[in-house]
Amino acid sequence: MTGPGATVSTDHDEEQVDEEALNILEVLYSDLLQVGSIAIIKSHEELTLYKYLLHVLKVPFVLDKETVDAYGNSFPAGCEVVVGHYYEKFPKSDFLYFIDEKKEAHILTCCLVPVPTVCPNLIEIGNRRKGRAMLPCYKVTPNIHEELFSYL
Repeated sequence: MTGPGATVSTDHDEEQVDEEALNILEVLYSDLLQVGSIAIIKSHEELTLYKYLLHVLKVPFVLDKETVDAYGNSFPAGCEVVVGHYYEKFPKSDFLYFIDEKKEAHILTCCLVPVPTVCPNLIEIGNRRKGRAMLPCYKVTPNIHEELFSYL
């Protein structure tokens, strides 16, 4: 249809709209990844309940040079990453986690899903010994796991 008020869609127009929508989503997404927040790490490997939560230490930023994190993962310059600590499971426990503050992990921003503030917080249940250290202990119940995985 042609004439006043008629619109003609082209592939170029659709690509421009898609790119604009992606840019808006990236900005919103980055805004949710704040210092102190929790993010879920998306993985192409089989999901386990071991290292899939990250305590965010630094908001998303672009690396200005090649970087290797404390876990030996290498990232080329120009990558957007978030820096944080993994939530690690206590040995011999199904639901108890601690924040591993000994090492900082770099994770590509595109591999993270921010946990909405409406999600139940991890329940801190006091301290537990790990080696010589007493660490804050967080209980992550099956219901919380289920809700967290629903964001993937």
